[in-house]
Amino acid sequence: MFNLNKLWVKFLFLLCLSSIQATVYAINSMTEALIEETGENITFFYQNPSQESFLKIQKNLMALKDKVPVNNLMTIIIEAKFISDYYNWPLQADFFPDYIEELNHPDSKIVKIIQDDKEVSPGKLDIWWGQFFATGKPEYVRKVFNQAILLEEVKKAKENGDVNQLLISSAADWSFKSNCTQHALIREFALKWQQESALTKPAKELLSACIHALD
Repeated sequence: MFNLNKLWVKFLFLLCLSSIQATVYAINSMTEALIEETGENITFFYQNPSQESFLKIQKNLMALKDKVPVNNLMTIIIEAKFISDYYNWPLQADFFPDYIEELNHPDSKIVKIIQDDKEVSPGKLDIWWGQFFATGKPEYVRKVFNQAILLEEVKKAKENGDVNQLLISSAADWSFKSNCTQHALIREFALKWQQESALTKPAKELLSACIHALD
């Protein structure tokens, strides 16, 4: 539903349009360029975080709200809120106030989903990626990695297995490998994690694939 290499955030915006509402929402070339720019700024935000670029992201998202279903922007709105909290930078007053109010409420459903790492979904993977893109911290990538390494086990148990977990692990595997090609920092994480003694065979193979992603 959402992702995140250079083209992954663009995919988030376009998915619903192509599968559900393609006849209602038309993506013209200017809108597509804005999506591309916003995706680029979000995906690599941690590399050079600044209030100026954060303001640009907010303005771009606001410009898209009448062109793309707002629900399709939710993961990016969550990331913007996370950037605001992490760097102590204010959000613009007109930046999706209803959604921000919900994200500010500790007992809201979306906040509980964000905070509960036991509740995992493809959308939750995107939230973790968004948190990594905002901060560059390894713990968010590791959470995705931990879902990805379950893929072969889930595939083997597919006859009696959890279809939802198969979807989650497949999305985690794809997004982890994809982002390994885009982010040198993730390859550095993989190189460090490779030294751990208790890695499973799938974990070792996935880390090796990440480290050598550009070979």
